[in-house]
Amino acid sequence: MACAPDALPTGFGDLDETLGGGLRRGQLTVVAGLPGVGTSVLALGLARAAALRHGLPTLFMAPDSSQREILCRVVAAEAAVPVSHVRAGRVAAGDTEKLRRFQSRVHEAPLILSAGWLAPAPVPLDEAVGDYARTVGVAVVDATPDDADVVRSLKIVAQRFDIVLVVTVKTGLVHPPLDRTVRPRLADLRGPANLAELADLVIALHRDDMFDPRSKRPGEADLEILKHRYGPTRELPPVAFQGHYARFVEIRT
Repeated sequence: MACAPDALPTGFGDLDETLGGGLRRGQLTVVAGLPGVGTSVLALGLARAAALRHGLPTLFMAPDSSQREILCRVVAAEAAVPVSHVRAGRVAAGDTEKLRRFQSRVHEAPLILSAGWLAPAPVPLDEAVGDYARTVGVAVVDATPDDADVVRSLKIVAQRFDIVLVVTVKTGLVHPPLDRTVRPRLADLRGPANLAELADLVIALHRDDMFDPRSKRPGEADLEILKHRYGPTRELPPVAFQGHYARFVEIRT
């Protein structure tokens, strides 16, 4: 599929088609979902697509994670080896060469990791991203801005340096829904950070089987575009959640 020069394909065909080719430079994208649903996994997948598929210098920032854990997830996702095996160093004989090959590929990719700096952060989130903005084309931040001024500054960074900028948001933390099967809504982002108003694109993530062990859709996840400043909103066809590989992938029909 042809895409606009400023669009970054996500690897999910229906999402990219709806967005006119992919995520856009100079815009703020929010990936939202309840804790544990996989927003961090999806965000890391976007970073992997940018750095390993398209060769774009990419920053993945995760203050709550360690660099080692992120690397384990990246290698597991790329090599299709269970992340628990990679983490523990117990890799099946048949996977050893495959893992070595993908480790080399990940090492050579233009993927920059900034991880392991819990609060109090050394610098505000917008300044931390700004420090890298001159050298990357994509910044994926697995952390939620805590006030509107920081969000505005992040948007300015995206626009000034013409980068794709993604942040994750855990919904339901302040006012947990009585029914946890309820999907994320745009209203969930109307807080001090005012992401509902300031974000250019909001993608919600939901998994039925996370809440219902008898779900008729095991292993499936839903992506829904809740806000699209420059295009349509819609619920997309389901994608597959492969938690053991720390990744989401398209469902092949």
